[in-house]
Amino acid sequence: MTRPILKRTSWYDGQAVTETDLDVEQTAWHDSLANNTDFQVGSGIEQEFSTQRVLFDTNNVPSATATLISTQNFDGEPIYPIDSSGNTVYLQPLDSFEGNQLEIELSGASLGGTPVTNVYLFGITFGGGFIHEVINFKQNESQITRNYFTKIVAIMTQDFRGNQNTIITGTASNNYGGRLRILESLPMTLSRDIIMVEQSVEPDMSYVDFKPATLSKTLDTLLNEIANTESLNADDLEINVTSTTTRTLFVNDAKGLIIGQKFKATTNNIQKVSILLSVSENTLAVSGEEFDWTGDIVVGIRPLQTTTSCPTDITPNSAIEFDPEFSPIAEISFDQNDLLALGITLTDELQVVDFVFTQSLLANPNLAPTIDIGAYYMLTIRRSGNTSVGNIVLQEAANTNADPNETDPMYMSVFSNNVWTDIINSDLWFKIYTNAIRITDGTAFDSGVQVTSPRTKTNTTTGLDESYIEGRHSLLDVSQTTKNYVILQRSTNFTDSVSHPSTGNPVFSRIEDAPSIAVVLQSTLTTLIDASSEPIVIGSVRDTNPVGNPQISGIIEFPGLVRSNTFTIIQPASDLQLNNLVGSILVPNTAEPELKYRIIDVEFNTDAYGDVNNDGTIDSDDVSRAQVLDGYSKDLVSGSLASVAQRNAIVDGTVTMEEIIRADVTDDGIIDITDPQMIQQNIALGTAFIAGSNFNRAVLTIESLTNPLTTTPNMITADSAFNAVPFTNLTYRIDFVSLWVPHNLELVDLRRFVPKTFTKFSSSDITASTPSGGKNISFIPGDLLFGGELLNLDETQYKIDFEVNTIVVDLSDGSTQGEINIFSNFIKNKMYFYDGTLVASGALENNQIRVTASIQSFVKDSDGYDFESLDGYTKIETTVALLYVQSSGLLRIRADNIRNSITRPELRTKIILTVYLKKAGFRNTETSVTSSELEELLTLL
Repeated sequence: MTRPILKRTSWYDGQAVTETDLDVEQTAWHDSLANNTDFQVGSGIEQEFSTQRVLFDTNNVPSATATLISTQNFDGEPIYPIDSSGNTVYLQPLDSFEGNQLEIELSGASLGGTPVTNVYLFGITFGGGFIHEVINFKQNESQITRNYFTKIVAIMTQDFRGNQNTIITGTASNNYGGRLRILESLPMTLSRDIIMVEQSVEPDMSYVDFKPATLSKTLDTLLNEIANTESLNADDLEINVTSTTTRTLFVNDAKGLIIGQKFKATTNNIQKVSILLSVSENTLAVSGEEFDWTGDIVVGIRPLQTTTSCPTDITPNSAIEFDPEFSPIAEISFDQNDLLALGITLTDELQVVDFVFTQSLLANPNLAPTIDIGAYYMLTIRRSGNTSVGNIVLQEAANTNADPNETDPMYMSVFSNNVWTDIINSDLWFKIYTNAIRITDGTAFDSGVQVTSPRTKTNTTTGLDESYIEGRHSLLDVSQTTKNYVILQRSTNFTDSVSHPSTGNPVFSRIEDAPSIAVVLQSTLTTLIDASSEPIVIGSVRDTNPVGNPQISGIIEFPGLVRSNTFTIIQPASDLQLNNLVGSILVPNTAEPELKYRIIDVEFNTDAYGDVNNDGTIDSDDVSRAQVLDGYSKDLVSGSLASVAQRNAIVDGTVTMEEIIRADVTDDGIIDITDPQMIQQNIALGTAFIAGSNFNRAVLTIESLTNPLTTTPNMITADSAFNAVPFTNLTYRIDFVSLWVPHNLELVDLRRFVPKTFTKFSSSDITASTPSGGKNISFIPGDLLFGGELLNLDETQYKIDFEVNTIVVDLSDGSTQGEINIFSNFIKNKMYFYDGTLVASGALENNQIRVTASIQSFVKDSDGYDFESLDGYTKIETTVALLYVQSSGLLRIRADNIRNSITRPELRTKIILTVYLKKAGFRNTETSVTSSELEELLTLL
């Protein structure tokens, strides 16, 4: 690539300076600096620190906190930065002024389906505000906080490591296990931004039924305690567990009542709407029908009008004041049976009910009518059909979303007697979900130009600085097979408005290079790359939520494939493999249609015939297991064993149908002596199996459709047909259920980074026994191409981190038996690493040393006249045996009847130990092969 020629202004006349001259000078300076930077470091994202800062880790806490975890008293207990003994429990964000977004990482938890682990963060944000944020985990993953934290005041959890509080709901906080870490987020990290708009603070369902660890304390008590630690006011958190009031869709409504919520669209798609529903108890109803209701609950989205329908109508002052269009863009309805089929029973207890729009026009930004960003819409909720039974109740909150300096972006509106009436002081409880992403703050270099996504920006209306979030970037394509790429490119912003000295008109006085974030498809990205624009790709995102799955059915041909909460399908059809089945309803046996379960996980496996124990290798262990299975059959009848014995083994779990299928390499349905023989032939000669090489297997994990948190499913107990003998083929069915969950937005990190030098300097460097002024650490994220040599400061060859040394041990005449600590005697504090530092005592533990022991020369006493042997003719048995243990550094020697010639060095029995030293540590570990394993390998030859 040839550098462009940059012309600067030749200032030949100080009195003739034009705007063009200044532009040329500024451009030359700007572009020259950018080009030099680009040629030195390239384009990409700048790392802020050499390693990501970990603030909190449940695997590394003081003993008092560890005790809370181990005794299941952690959930609902405020965890403070310093414990009562003065020990540090967690660190604080480094940016104590603007704050840091935090990465919350959950791993190893037993989640899936309905269970949710909640993490509650209480802290201080930019400007000193007291805030809280709740992170919900339905799977093990990392999530990024929306808020910037200058300080973490307290941490709490629910359904993470459990507690003993059964007072609130009758059950304690669950112990789903796992490890929780809180880290400072890395620059320009891609994360989901799934809420278009919401009012979910009245009530805040994350705090309803919150279970404190201390039984005598309430949620309010905990919040006040947390606030008091920093002299803050808990009321500033605005945590409410009740709503201001309610709205009711009454029985037999004659007014055509529609309850609406106006809102401003911030993204271009709507995937799901959640509302909070309940039913008033009918105390006059017969037992079991107190909460019955009839008709349909209909939820829809309508655009607001932009013009008046009649010339004489008064034109509203703002866009949000217009009435909605008569026809909705899309509507979804549920009756009582529809909700029952989903496992939802409405009572007087509040429940969040999802209305999924993934199959509607609202979800697809490429189909008209589209959702226009910045336009106003209305969420409508109404009843239809026979509404003679049951009052449907919605939650209404005081409007707390209006900024006094801006137009309120949302409020309620009610339609009754053919008239829409705005309720500007109220909002419904609702959430509108969308496919969108956001990125964390950070700095990047695009073609050498520095661009920064800041943590704060000035609000152009109020003139005040406030936290800034680079978010609400909509996906362009929401289909399951399409990746959306998030890219960053440099743009130019004009800032700092002033009055023009001549005209008085407002003009911008400053220019800044700023990041422009865009979502593009692969075709656009390919075009940009081919045009050598080298955009910075932050990552990709794909919506894998199921849309329009077909109803799937199939046959279960063998008993023993259904267990309490897993359903195994042999040779699953393509529909099972191509569609996302999580969330769908499984009917295991269509002859028992009332037995239904929700699928929470799907796992596909490929099993090899002959690999009976399914360890990935066909070996003698499989032969042995096949011999044990002699007499079993796939139908549990045809084998030589009694069918009762076969069935009992399946029920007890001592034998599985999967291993019977893997062992049936002759494909005759039974296991007899022929099957282990064929497996042995396959090991020895590679003989193919009659059954083939492998088969596919799908395992569906399920949960109860109703009350999944308190009900444990058992498909075997519910239906004995799955293990009946003789077995009759059973038909299963999978019914699709519309589903949209955030974690099905699949994110892939594609960031590239630029080189950077970090300064490492702390007070301990000055106070150390050997003081230091710190050091600079260079981070090189890409490849290094060398045209020369690696040299030291004195221009000598730089030594790579790998050293080799040898230790030669002469054995004495006769016999030698015993152990020598090779590491302590010959390596520790005696040998050197590549940089000249001595090997320390922790080198073995740090995996920095490898030693191989072998016999360098071997001279034996054989009979009477060998070399300088003793007199005699008797044959002498000679042995030299060695054992070196890598973990301890011990060498064990057993030597009998060997020679050590004083006058002839070549006639000495010697041991040579080769020592390999690597300060960074060896990645690989020692592999041992047993004699039986060796015999198997030799047999294969």
